[in-house]
Amino acid sequence: MIHAGTGGIEIWSNWGTEVATPGANARALLRRYSEHKIFSRSKVNEIFVALDAQFCEASLWHNQVFNVKLDDGPKVIGTRGVFEDDNPADAFAALRILNDFCISNNVHLGSAGWTAEQFWRTGFSAPIGFVSPLGRRGLYGGRKELYDDSPTPNCLYVDIHSAYPSAMSGPFPTSLKLIDTTVPLTGDGIALATVTVPNEVGPPYPIFKPVPFGMWWKSGTHRGWYPFADLRNAKNSGCKIEIEAAYNGTGWYPGLFERWRALMIEGRNLPGNAGAMMKVVANSLWGIFGMSGSVKRVRFEDKYGKRIGETVGERKSPPPAAGFVGAMITGRVRERLWNELIPKSPLYVDTDGGVISARHGVPEPSGEAPGKWAVKHSMRTFYGVAPQAYRFIDWQDNETVVMAGNSNATRQTLERYSWTPADAVPGPIFKIRFQEPNVFDAEGFAITVDNLIQRDTIPEGWKVRQEALI
Repeated sequence: MIHAGTGGIEIWSNWGTEVATPGANARALLRRYSEHKIFSRSKVNEIFVALDAQFCEASLWHNQVFNVKLDDGPKVIGTRGVFEDDNPADAFAALRILNDFCISNNVHLGSAGWTAEQFWRTGFSAPIGFVSPLGRRGLYGGRKELYDDSPTPNCLYVDIHSAYPSAMSGPFPTSLKLIDTTVPLTGDGIALATVTVPNEVGPPYPIFKPVPFGMWWKSGTHRGWYPFADLRNAKNSGCKIEIEAAYNGTGWYPGLFERWRALMIEGRNLPGNAGAMMKVVANSLWGIFGMSGSVKRVRFEDKYGKRIGETVGERKSPPPAAGFVGAMITGRVRERLWNELIPKSPLYVDTDGGVISARHGVPEPSGEAPGKWAVKHSMRTFYGVAPQAYRFIDWQDNETVVMAGNSNATRQTLERYSWTPADAVPGPIFKIRFQEPNVFDAEGFAITVDNLIQRDTIPEGWKVRQEALI
């Protein structure tokens, strides 16, 4: 396991801790491990600085780096920051536990997605192909919505343990077939539909305004591809649904994820950060079914690692490329939120949980097992700020700020990119900013990620505190 920074690199192994200064010394140390698999505890792009970036290649998917490689040395795989707070001995010990678990199941530990797919494929006696005429249509990922920005006392953040792995239970289709639009939309499927959301149907009801990073509330008429689960939610809330085309699942495979789910539950129970890393692995698989685009290998050309040189290789997204499977999984999670969380009148909702008043109690089914609802945070006071941002004070007077799922956000950043109740005013876009490692722009320069949010997704009666300069 490697830890990189401006002072060089440290490598933790069976032989102890070795340290090298930046540049040639760091590259020479890595080359000594050219036959080994190396994982990075620190942000992957920090390795470029420690190595002076020369002779480095990086693999990028949608401009995000997920591993780096020396021309004549080893590949370094990121661990998504899971081990950042560990000391060297604990971090390496956790990695060994994780690696031993993978080996015992005939899986080679690598990036989270690649490891998850290997675990999944171990349950099959023959290869399975997925065929979809729709690509990624109907796949919108998670959701984050704010319904009430008023400071609210005595709240609970509740979520579903292992929400996505739990939604992957039971049989899944291996392809889709066109069906009659008059047939009730039961089970799993994808439909092209026009959804009319009346003004009186306000939050917290289903979302029918797809945006690149999720689904947001908006009244009015919307046309798009939606999972059957979302259309059922819309109909139950009083929305008008007009179906133009519908595809139902076919070629059902019993227990498509069953062995994988059992292994993920076992892996998430590994001690310490070995279990935390398996949680990252478990949450990666569903996304593989919605991957698009290509993976590029690029060479870094300046010593600071801030500029990417020529593309030296490219391949298509890893299989299986079957977005309809991902759409069905996310639709199942949203349907659970609708049926189990929405009756609790949540103040805030995200992908697999939300904030409710403690007086409403934990949704059912509750418990500590996968697929059950449980309390993640107990809040003395909850402060909603925006669909991507909130803060809370716990019962020990500690403040936590959350932006786009990042619980290490600062109060200053939160206030700079937050909403305030006021009359809606015209304007194009606003943004919430948060730090995301290993992301580069089209020219290859390291950037800070800004979540851009269209003005027409802002609930009526809100305005932006600060406009984005775009």
